[in-house]
This record gives sequence, structure tokens and C-alpha cells, in this order.
Amino acid sequence: MKISEKDKEELKEFLKEELGLSIRSMFYFDMGISSEFSVRADLLIGDGDRRIVIGLFHKPSWDSLAQLLLIRELDKNLNEIMVASKIVPDSIRKGADHLKIGILDLPNDIFIEKETRRPRGKLTSEKAWRIIIHLMRKGPCSIRSISISEDISYGWTHGVITNLISRGLVERRGDLVELTNLMDLMNAAAWERPLKDMESYEIHTSFDSPHDLARTLSDWSERRGDPVVITAYMAATLQFGLGRRGDLIHCYADDERTRKIIKREFSGDMKDGVRLKVLLPDRDVISRSEMNDGVRVSSREQTLLDVAGLGYSGRDLLIEMVRAYGANST
Repeated sequence: MKISEKDKEELKEFLKEELGLSIRSMFYFDMGISSEFSVRADLLIGDGDRRIVIGLFHKPSWDSLAQLLLIRELDKNLNEIMVASKIVPDSIRKGADHLKIGILDLPNDIFIEKETRRPRGKLTSEKAWRIIIHLMRKGPCSIRSISISEDISYGWTHGVITNLISRGLVERRGDLVELTNLMDLMNAAAWERPLKDMESYEIHTSFDSPHDLARTLSDWSERRGDPVVITAYMAATLQFGLGRRGDLIHCYADDERTRKIIKREFSGDMKDGVRLKVLLPDRDVISRSEMNDGVRVSSREQTLLDVAGLGYSGRDLLIEMVRAYGANST
């Protein structure tokens, strides 16, 4: 699916009015639906408890309806699936009605073109995120320079860049490539890797200071030899000087025994105590972590990914972090 940034914005406004979406609704273009199968949705919309998939078509066919039915089968949390098009054959309208697939008739001033090649691969995998971070940090650069700097094969780097270009997140100018749609990229990261999916459990603690809790956890885990890594809000505060939040700490703990002991020893009965969310890491977060003001925190790159994974609640913080990251990088 190929759609210009102008048409994307017009489509968002049209859908907000047509579907009665709130101002907090979030739009994710060309998003993966399953970690097991290479199935993607043209557009995913999240709005509170509503989760909508929309297929964008120049003229939908029976294969278009079959694709949407497959998406509905793979994602049981969907509330609605819909076809959006300017031209919808009568037979397809009747079939969609029978299959409980909604039809949205697009206005004439929104242009959508289908591409034969579909982007593949996760943007938030370890290597793909390193490539994205390099682009964010260095600005326009060549694919080969990224490959050499990050020690990732040229073929793999080229595949990630092609994926990003096809999603409208990166533009190629001669031999150079450049991130051009940073917030859509972060929206994609939030949808693909929500931080809540990393969560093992949440407890209330007897601490009334998040910094005290973070320091205590770090000191306790370091002495045990199984360090935990503080991320999200507290890491943003210590790594970027942003995002101070007084009621919640996120930490990674990759050792099962450590997680059990944290739950037992740090649980408290203070209703107003700082909450602690313990996360299961999906990658090596320890080797790139660092000590900062007595707290072991995630790397700046990992912190960006994790705050993106907070979704809407971390959006304003994320924007400030991205600005600070670009400004302070060399």
C-alpha cells in the first residue's frame, strides 16, 4: 500500500469523523499482525478499547476480503474489520455484509496505490533497532556506512532500509538515506512492541520515593550478582533529564529466581507506595546498561524503545527524548 503523507493526514481526519474516533486515537500504517506469520494490516487504529483494522484498496476483490478474514482470525482482540475504497463492486459489498466486514467509501481527494512488494520484518528486533538508532543519531548516511558502523551485514541492512522506505519512514536521496517520519516510526514501534507485553507482574511497594526504590533495587541486585535494569520513566529521567514520575518504576529482571524474590521482598502494604512493574527482557539489556546516580539504567537506545512502547501515555516524553537524543549525539 502506497499513500502520501498528505493523504495519510486527510485519511486520518476522515476516519476520525466517520468512525467517531476520539482525539486520542492512534493510527498505525502497514503493521504486522502476527509474530508467527508474515501477515500485515494496511491500517490499525487504536482508540481506548476499540481496535480496528482497515484494508485500503483501489478496488477490493474477494482476495481482499479473504485477507481481512485471516487478520480477524489471527487477532482475536479486533473489534472491527473494514474495507476502505472509492470503488467497491456490488458483489463485494454483499459479500462483505455477509461476512460482517464494514465498508467505508473514501472521498475522491484521497489517493491510494497498491504496491506489489510488501515490507517484511520487525522494526523493533535488536539489529533493526540498531539501524534505526544509527539513522536517528547520524542523520543522512549511506547504507554501507550503517552496515560498517553497526557491524551488520550489508544485505541485512539493505533489507531493513528497504522496509523503512516502503513504509514511508525513510527517504533515499542519491546514495544517502534519511529518517523522515520519526513519529510514525515510533508509533509503529509502540504497536509492534508494547511495553505491557514485557510485563511479568506489578506490585505495590513500601517506598514513597521512586529514586530510593530504584537505588535500593540496583544495590540489592548487584550484590546478589543478578542485576536488574531500570527502564522507562526513571531511565528517561537519569539518561535524558526528562520524564520524572513519582508513582511507578519499570525494571527488567531476566532471572526467574530474582523475579520471585523481588515479588516477595519488595511487596508492601502502602496504598500510596511506589508501584513496581517487573519486565521480562526480550533481548540483552544488561550488557549495554550503565550505572547512573546509583541506579543501573537501560541504555539511551533501549530507553527510547521502551518509552515508545508505553504508547500514548509516554508520547510527550518520547518527543522530548528524541529531540534530546539527536541534539546530544555525535
